Amino acid sequence: MSQHSWQDGTPVVVFVLPDSSPIHKEFCKKHLGMFAHQLRQTWDRKVFSGTGQAPELASTVEEMRALISKTPGAIGYLPESAINRTVRPITIHEGAR
Repeated sequence: MSQHSWQDGTPVVVFVLPDSSPIHKEFCKKHLGMFAHQLRQTWDRKVFSGTGQAPELASTVEEMRALISKTPGAIGYLPESAINRTVRPITIHEGAR
């Protein structure tokens, strides 16, 4: 939430699924250590304080993959089964929160 650009200067564009999505809920709990509503509250505080920008919403996993693949600097999350050659996976180290 605090990194606004990548090392090469490309702006970071964050994509998320809806708060009600089981994939979103699992990602928040497993990788961020919080519930989906807590992530939303954190984003909202950043946006309202002027220190952050809200993530872009993808309605489905397929839309998320398409948006990530065509948006420079994009980052998001997908189930492993949805990863194909149009996106590049990164590894999340569990202790890195």
